Amino acid sequence: MMEYRREIDGLRAVAVIPVILFHAGVDSFSGGFVGVDIFFVISGYLITSIILAEKEKKTFSIINFYDRRARRILPALFFTMIVCVPFAWFLLMPRELMDFSESLISVSFFSSNIYFYLESGYFDTANDLKPLLHTWSLAVEEQFYVLFPLFLMFVWRMRKRWILSSIIIIGCISLLLAQWGASQFPSATLYLLPTRAWELMVGASVAFYMLYHKNHSLFIINHRVLSEGFGVIGLLLISHSIVLFNKDIPFPSIYALVPTVGTALIILYASKITFVGQVLATQLFVGVGVVSYSAYLWHQPLFAFYRYQSSNELNHFALWLLIGITFALAYFSWRYIEKPFRNRSIVNRKFIFQFSILGTLLFISIGFLGYDIKGYSPFMNSNIEKRAELIKLNHEIRQKEIGAGKCHFNKRGLYIDINTFLENWSCVPNDESSLLQTTIGVFGDSHSADKAIALKQNGYDVAQLGGAGCPLEPSAVTADKSYCSLILERFTSIKGIDTVLLAYRFTVDELTKKHIKNILAYWATRYKKVLLFSPMPEFTNAHRNYIRSGIFSNEPSVDFSQRFYDVINQLELPSNLVIINTKFLFCGSKITCEGMLNGKLLLTDYGHLTIFGAQIFGKRLIETADFEAVILHQ
Repeated sequence: MMEYRREIDGLRAVAVIPVILFHAGVDSFSGGFVGVDIFFVISGYLITSIILAEKEKKTFSIINFYDRRARRILPALFFTMIVCVPFAWFLLMPRELMDFSESLISVSFFSSNIYFYLESGYFDTANDLKPLLHTWSLAVEEQFYVLFPLFLMFVWRMRKRWILSSIIIIGCISLLLAQWGASQFPSATLYLLPTRAWELMVGASVAFYMLYHKNHSLFIINHRVLSEGFGVIGLLLISHSIVLFNKDIPFPSIYALVPTVGTALIILYASKITFVGQVLATQLFVGVGVVSYSAYLWHQPLFAFYRYQSSNELNHFALWLLIGITFALAYFSWRYIEKPFRNRSIVNRKFIFQFSILGTLLFISIGFLGYDIKGYSPFMNSNIEKRAELIKLNHEIRQKEIGAGKCHFNKRGLYIDINTFLENWSCVPNDESSLLQTTIGVFGDSHSADKAIALKQNGYDVAQLGGAGCPLEPSAVTADKSYCSLILERFTSIKGIDTVLLAYRFTVDELTKKHIKNILAYWATRYKKVLLFSPMPEFTNAHRNYIRSGIFSNEPSVDFSQRFYDVINQLELPSNLVIINTKFLFCGSKITCEGMLNGKLLLTDYGHLTIFGAQIFGKRLIETADFEAVILHQ
């Protein structure tokens, strides 16, 4: 057996607390997501230490290994999932319940990292509402637990001295892949094992070093100045990444070396005789560390269900209340779920494997049931179902009208080969009865598709082409949105367009002088007239509230209009540029905006227009004093 080190449990506390505060939205923990990276290093170290020690003693058994992992991971995970199910079926609306059901299935197959990668990015706002999002990191570890013991067994049998070099080679390849992928394929790099494996390999290398180079490691450990220094450096590296990192840093690239190297230094040198080791070994840190796994499991569902039900960000009272509930549930799970299942005198191997299989089948069945009923829980009343169907119908009609898969694309689902579609693309006006003979082009993300509908619904023919999340500046296109470059290239090759309308869902970080200036410089030199729409005001969760209560909130929760104009006013604008005030067109002169008009929906979600909404928006746009003068310019 490995010698128990209290400071390792204390290190778990250093990992879990920042993650919880990051997901709670605490600004001073903007880099709290690195807690996951700390966990990966700890896992790589502990698992490798156990396997190598048992291999040396010739007591290693793959069955025993999987038995221990099942006891450690599944009971608390299953308990969290089963508690989440009734809350999901009572609280979530159909689309969200379907997503939750799909996530239950993916968690059961140890593939939730792949599922959430395909769904969206980790830092997307909508992810705050996904109760099981955090299980992606468990999936990475579970995949590691399946593959790594088999790898060690193979290398051990071939030539034991190759183990460390193999671990280092795998780690280096994975790190290089992560460094490249963080900018080219950020979502895949964040979620998937090949670009996370190097962090686990850091832990594995530490385990190998401490076991087979004990004399060298003991020399540093016994040298008080060196061990104290390395321990403090490790803690400073972790603290630096927690406080100063943020979601805009490419991750897990070489930046992730900061928390992972820091973690490795603490594991190696922060022994019980050092200051850092003694701090981590205190009762408070160890107590939090012991329940850290259960705390990690509980925090995300609690935050997600609260945000979903309240439609608000966490205030200070709710934040600390939910954190308190998180650790209360964590203690309960650890005391009454984790501990008994890890005790072989209480739960034998046969039972744990039967429990694992039956639990997996149960959640797969619940997941398929939720998906099969299309998210319409029997606990929903008929009015909720009607309103949910109305939202769904409006969305489907909108998708058809914007030409999803024909004139508007996203990275998955709507096409097989975008090149084939673009070769046969036919979203160029050819109707001679059009109100205007001048060709108008509309480009941008999904909000540009709304502008195209708005004009089409009011008799204007347009050349429309765009893609989900496609930026207006070519250099801002990342590799995971490479389709945007193809779309842009195809759009700019269209002959006859002299007026182009641009629309995009700007984030707060994109509203900079440099970015807007680059957009204007690119488009103003290519077309006679450029119309740039300001950001659409957003009504986060308003459509869910409508389904739940029949009331569509009239208060935008996100409005970047003022920030947009603050940037615009600092620039020298091209003479052929016209700025369109989207908020004014949608809201009018009213202080508050309307998500409904005369009892009819204007929006399908937080900010995309229904066909009726597009008609109204287009009418207001055309009625502006100089619109036709702009469009009909010579």
